[in-house]
Amino acid sequence: MEKSVFLKMRAALILLMYPINWLMQKFIYKVDMSFGGSHAPSKRMCYGSRRMHAMKRVDLFVGGIPICWPWFGNHPTDGKYCVHGFARVALWNIVSTAQLKNGASKIILKMTPSESQLKQLTYNYELELTIIIGDSLHLNLQTKNLSDHPFTISEGFHTYFNVSDIKNVKITGLENSVYTDKFDNFNRGIEKESIQIDGPFDRVYLNTSNDCYIEDENFNRVITIKKSNSDSSVIWTPWKEKALEMQDMGCDSEWRKMICVETANLLENSIVIYPGISHSISTEYSVQEF
Repeated sequence: MEKSVFLKMRAALILLMYPINWLMQKFIYKVDMSFGGSHAPSKRMCYGSRRMHAMKRVDLFVGGIPICWPWFGNHPTDGKYCVHGFARVALWNIVSTAQLKNGASKIILKMTPSESQLKQLTYNYELELTIIIGDSLHLNLQTKNLSDHPFTISEGFHTYFNVSDIKNVKITGLENSVYTDKFDNFNRGIEKESIQIDGPFDRVYLNTSNDCYIEDENFNRVITIKKSNSDSSVIWTPWKEKALEMQDMGCDSEWRKMICVETANLLENSIVIYPGISHSISTEYSVQEF
């Protein structure tokens, strides 16, 4: 593999919250989290600690882009199973890596069902993640139904974005969208204006395929979040009190420096996949500085 491709693969792996496979799990822990930001070898390498947010623990990196699959939130029938599904804690295999003609780098990962994972489901499947790193970061998660009956999934990219301070950012693109608010007993409302956060925030925006934008005046930039085959978006920040209850939120002020803007399909936007059929959800992140 060419050195430039290898370096970009390192940056891609930083973005995944949990192990790809055992070797990559050990490898991620050794990576300098500033790599791909201020130490980037090229302009395209812009998705390190300056763009994506990560908090270091002894046993894992919290942040980046956890893959939520095959359910989002709690398991629909059994609360003992992993929140947000097992894809974010599962082992992944590297299928292929390549450098594309436009200079971008591509890596394809596949998760093979383990015995313990299959016990949590009533169906067989194939799950493949494609990551393309160039002037933007593109992710595509493809689910194929290998069973003889349809099944339903919810899914999402639970992306942690680094911001200068949570009070300095404005999120646009979800105006006039219907949401359900976890901090208001899941009551529903309509987002009438751009989103500026001044307290705990956990809303699911439904029936919207709109792109989202994180405007950060102190960092002098806008992060664009494009999406495809996604009809839900999630905006989440724990705020101080909740963050202090979470073992994986780092020091007392870490919560101020991150915001989750998530490309998803959940609740009534969950996906039914029929036998032999594949479904893909995609997102693309880019940064415009001003």
